[in-house]
Amino acid sequence: MGGSSTASGEIKITYEVLYEILRHEKDRPELQLLDQDFYAQVVGYLLQKKEILERQKAQSDVFSLQEKGKVEKQMENIVRLLQELFQRREKKTVMMAINISRTKSQLVNTTTLLPEEQIFLDSLVHVLDAYRDDVFAKLLLFQHPVVRKVNGMTLDSEAREEKKQLEQKVKLRFLAPIDTFIGTDLQTYGPYHDGDIAELGREVAMLLINKGKAVESFIDEN
Repeated sequence: MGGSSTASGEIKITYEVLYEILRHEKDRPELQLLDQDFYAQVVGYLLQKKEILERQKAQSDVFSLQEKGKVEKQMENIVRLLQELFQRREKKTVMMAINISRTKSQLVNTTTLLPEEQIFLDSLVHVLDAYRDDVFAKLLLFQHPVVRKVNGMTLDSEAREEKKQLEQKVKLRFLAPIDTFIGTDLQTYGPYHDGDIAELGREVAMLLINKGKAVESFIDEN
């Protein structure tokens, strides 16, 4: 991968590198090889962009405002690239897990997996194997299927409720102007002005409330 790291920790990922990585992932059916620290490199790259954006926000001249707009637009494009790359690799990893579980083959090439993807793959294979044993194998024995709850792989009622709460929208009233930003869900938000009312996902909303940037609004806009 063109965005490999060095011993000094230099970040070589650029927008062009990410674009090429995604292009290869789209054009080829097999999972493409990336540096094992790819995600760490991406985080470093995003932090660099964030620092540039914050420096430009502190400037008020026309040139800085123009550059700020360019960086914000590029951040949006970077997030879109990363989202598509993640989803394509996710799909390939899922298909790999299905193949391994069905065939029990040790010949499936997993060397292109990132460490995080390897954990994801192992977890999927574990769940798929358990499901196949509990359903299909039981049918062949003329027995009723009884699906076991695989520890750590399925959501219990408490976790399901927590997930449901995070997905709920929270109506906020903003207490100060906020520029465009990328949320924890990788969605682009903003800009918002003092007094604006908007509905955001609970996780993002709680972060803004905790930072004193907004408060929950109970005003019925209708």
